[in-house]
Amino acid sequence: MKGIVEITGNQLKCLLELAGQQPVESIDITRDYEMEYGELAVLLEAAYLRVS
Repeated sequence: MKGIVEITGNQLKCLLELAGQQPVESIDITRDYEMEYGELAVLLEAAYLRVS
């Protein structure tokens, strides 16, 4: 799919924790999730700003 990236549940959970955000729904760390590139970029930036 164009503009979509797959991310594992474990990666998503860790990224949300680093960004200081609560997931909208519970995250199953054993499955894969799909995110739009833009949403992932925003999440990565938030995590980067908190840890740097």
